[in-house]
Amino acid sequence: MNVVFLADNGFEVLRAREVKSGILTTKFDVTDIYPEITGYIPIKNDAVQDTGTFLPGNKTIIHRYRKGEKLSFKLKNLGDTLYSSRFSNQSKLTVSFTHEDGAKVRLVGNCAGEKRILKEYSNAAHQADDEIICQFPKSWINKKVDFYLEDDQHQMSNKETRIIKQERGPELSLPSKIDFGSHEIPLESTVCSLTRAEWVHVKDRSELDHYPWILKVREERPLTNQNDQKLISRLYFKGNVINGENQTIGQDTGNLNLDLNQYLQLVLEPMDQIGSYHGELRWTLEDAPN
Repeated sequence: MNVVFLADNGFEVLRAREVKSGILTTKFDVTDIYPEITGYIPIKNDAVQDTGTFLPGNKTIIHRYRKGEKLSFKLKNLGDTLYSSRFSNQSKLTVSFTHEDGAKVRLVGNCAGEKRILKEYSNAAHQADDEIICQFPKSWINKKVDFYLEDDQHQMSNKETRIIKQERGPELSLPSKIDFGSHEIPLESTVCSLTRAEWVHVKDRSELDHYPWILKVREERPLTNQNDQKLISRLYFKGNVINGENQTIGQDTGNLNLDLNQYLQLVLEPMDQIGSYHGELRWTLEDAPN
């Protein structure tokens, strides 16, 4: 088989290579054998012309080139991971590329053979920078995706590969137990604090979706002793009573480090009964777009 490389002016620019085979069933595939020639771009043949079966004797396949500039592409999102929105699967791509003046090019994402055109450029400058908001299929999450440019002549740029991951939102961390200690039944209303610092943490890893999270608390089970006697509506947060209804105690973006010892209080009354009291608070962290 002879593979002859021609420029589009008809002159041979590379010496022909010859591979001979007399085996009828031997397959050949030269779809990727387009050597780089400075100043020239391959005009790729239909795949049918680039693949086939050896026949006795020699077979000649002509690869043609035209003068032009090779596509060059850079994905400026650094690292191996590209994060997408936890709400919409959208992500922001920052790209730069060079191409021939007047050529139409497309930005492509390809995940395991599933190809999507992310943006088409018909009048882009020779050297261009762009930011693209694109939405990825859910099936692409946690998988490798190749990003590259291609033109109408089937020329492809270099590929940039990233793993698509959904960004993590805010997470809530709570103490396993809080303790107000032991107290005598008071002669008048008395406010008690925790015996030590107990921290509530919100860690917000958001990079794309900077929506305010909301932290709420309610009384899941009132303070109750071994005789089923209860202290109803005795817990306060920043002076507001905590009961069976959700109460917003924080709304923000970013991280939160909250010392409950400074804000959570228990009120004791003279009519309270002796006993060891236990209760439950339910904390809720809401994370949703506005």
